Amino acid sequence: KKMVTGSGNYTSGGWGTQDNAWLSITDTNIINKYLAEFNELFNGTFHGGTATANPVTTANGITVHTLFSSEDGPWLVGKIVDITIRAATESVFFETTSHDSANTGTLDLDEAIWSVLDDAGKPNFFCEGVVNSIGATALTNYNNKGGYIRQSAVTAWSKHHSKYVVVDMDWLGVGSVNASKSSSEYVGATGSDENHIFINDFRLARAFMKELSRHYMIAATSGSVDNTSITEIHDWTAPAVPTALAVTPSGANSFAVSWTAPADPSDFSRYYIFITTNNNIATAKEETESFRASFLRPETQKKGRTTVTATLTTYNEGDALAAATNYYIGVVSVDKFGNESAALTDGPYTLSGAANNPPANPTSLQQYKSNGT
Repeated sequence: KKMVTGSGNYTSGGWGTQDNAWLSITDTNIINKYLAEFNELFNGTFHGGTATANPVTTANGITVHTLFSSEDGPWLVGKIVDITIRAATESVFFETTSHDSANTGTLDLDEAIWSVLDDAGKPNFFCEGVVNSIGATALTNYNNKGGYIRQSAVTAWSKHHSKYVVVDMDWLGVGSVNASKSSSEYVGATGSDENHIFINDFRLARAFMKELSRHYMIAATSGSVDNTSITEIHDWTAPAVPTALAVTPSGANSFAVSWTAPADPSDFSRYYIFITTNNNIATAKEETESFRASFLRPETQKKGRTTVTATLTTYNEGDALAAATNYYIGVVSVDKFGNESAALTDGPYTLSGAANNPPANPTSLQQYKSNGT
């Protein structure tokens, strides 16, 4: 089974000229949730239905929430997206097609983000968004609370249609839901049937941070040309490369990896650790213009600048390490805006253990005659 979901409509614009996000999903548990929603709609149940049982755990251990409006209220207060945003400690980044034009501070997505911005216990917290349109009151509230919003008022944004949120660069939420009550709820005679998938996967979050940076940078190398009420603080400078990579086989199943932290850039977030059987980490980790997705994604991550050790037990995003195989390993510094340093790499490395090592050479060779002497 396979399914596709995201922000795009099934039109030439949705697939071609608009900025949209699409996910191709093969996990049967997730697909069955969407099939159940399809059957409800196909049988005539609109603007509601049976609430969806969540979360789903994929075969590789990823936690996923499938949310449909209006029965699951993707943006509602007290739901998983709202709870996760309010609990954010580092950042919230998002793109939406529209906000309620007359917003006065009651939209649930805004409430969650503003709650985080109001929390004085979260210093060095960043919130940025790219929107196609937004009411003046909502924009003013974001500005006053320290959020940095780019409104698509320039020609380059005329086809902006993305709808996603990234929380702490760990959670990704994407789908068809706009940042509006009519998209998330059904009130009176107003509301839409929409979908939103919320995934605890730092690799997917990383891919969407690359996309947000591309959109945020359009027409401005730094700062905003269309929200002049504030001075933005987006940082385009990557942290320095870590140094002194050391890799030690730890038995027959894992590598112990360590490195030395770079100087503190004040907005440091985490390290991504890469492993591959090809000596191509420096280029394979980069996103390509044609696919906009990197060939190689991090195998694991470690948060905090002073956390400088990791244990690798898998490669290829979950496959067990193999004996008698050459591996190349790399570490990348990442800041809170998703900027990545060049990779510190080395290799090849092979696992220790009997599977990799030949038997010892024989010693003390002696000659015997056939009579035993």
